[in-house]
Formats: sequence, structure tokens, C-alpha cells
Amino acid sequence: MEIFHLQDEAGRLERSDGDIGHRILVDRPGYRAGVVQFRRQGETGSEPGPSKEITHTDLDVMVHVIGGDGSLTVFGEARTVVPGMFLHLPAGTPHDFSPGENDLLLLYTQIERSSG
Repeated sequence: MEIFHLQDEAGRLERSDGDIGHRILVDRPGYRAGVVQFRRQGETGSEPGPSKEITHTDLDVMVHVIGGDGSLTVFGEARTVVPGMFLHLPAGTPHDFSPGENDLLLLYTQIERSSG
């Protein structure tokens, strides 16, 4: 058994990019879970940059929005996300998260889709 306090884990994020922090919490065959934070860049009220949609061809992704605010772009269409939302992105769904007025903090799980 493992217990994680998400706000504590958010304070331990690895800086993989200037605007993204990431921490893997569980990495097992067939699934991975972690915390990711999308940070605001530039001036308050500035427009978000172009979407950088990514696609996981063999992974279903589940996301729980745990802090901040922002948007999720799916197939080029942006939707607002706020804490408490739970999202399911089936394998093959192009997506991108962007922070809003505050940094966007997410708990995610990636589950390998079986070939059978």
C-alpha cells in the first residue's frame, strides 16, 4: 500500500519544461499515475500559446483536476476545466492542457489498452 498527499507531491514536482512540472507516483506494468502541473507563463491575462496536442495511441488517460483552473483542448476544441472535474481521454484522443489565471494541477492515470 502506498499513500500520497497530493499537495505535498505537488511541491516535489520535477521540472521537465519551463511551463510543466511532473512527478510519477506509481509506475507498474500496464499503468502509471502521477501529478502534473501546467504553470502560467508571462503576464496575467496573456493569451495562451498555440495548442500542443499529444496523442497516446495505446493508453487510456484518466485525469482528476485537483487545483487551479485552465482548459483542455481536444481535437482542436478548448473546454474549461476546474477542480473536481474527472476526465476520461480514450486512447487515440489528441489533447493539451493549459493553465488559466492560476497554475493547473492534475492527478492522472494512464492505463495500457489491451490488444485483445
